[in-house]
Amino acid sequence: MDREIFERLDILCLSNQVSQIDKEKTIKALEYLEKKLNVKIEKEIGGMFATHLAKALSRINNKEAIEKTPEQVEKAIENCPELLEEAENLFKNILGIEKVPTGEISFIAMYICLLLNADFEKEVKKTL
Repeated sequence: MDREIFERLDILCLSNQVSQIDKEKTIKALEYLEKKLNVKIEKEIGGMFATHLAKALSRINNKEAIEKTPEQVEKAIENCPELLEEAENLFKNILGIEKVPTGEISFIAMYICLLLNADFEKEVKKTL
């Protein structure tokens, strides 16, 4: 994970958009995904993912979670059912959150998909 991700999370925490606990859980989740999926969480996609996950944790705690999956997110993940399972696992087994609305799980699955695709594209460019 690059320094910019930590800085982004610090800003969210210092501006009271997320709690210190949500920030720490986000870092734990991102570190887990980097190891499990063998990807580097960095730059634009990594920053958006970190922000969304931290804010999702805050929304879940405040009972304001995204319940329904937007159509464009459904389309983005329709061919990746294993990523929905990974997102559910992340919330349940890594972050200890049992009940997470489908909308939040779907968004996290979409970001995991984007991370994997970005990492794949980098590897392809190296071989060209």
